[in-house]
Amino acid sequence: MTVAAYTAVLVALSLTSASYVVAGRGLSVVIGALLGSLVLRERAGVIRIAGAALMVIGLGLIAFA
Repeated sequence: MTVAAYTAVLVALSLTSASYVVAGRGLSVVIGALLGSLVLRERAGVIRIAGAALMVIGLGLIAFA
């Protein structure tokens, strides 16, 4: 799995600028928190939701800048 993820990053870096790739990789934290809440029934507190929202907003700002 790690080899596939690293290969995907290298392909993405060859297709677009590094700022988009790094921002997209940071989104994996938000996806992990979402899956933890949905699949593992972890509590999503206000701080976790606010942090995830800030990361998504930042990614959106990078994408549209």
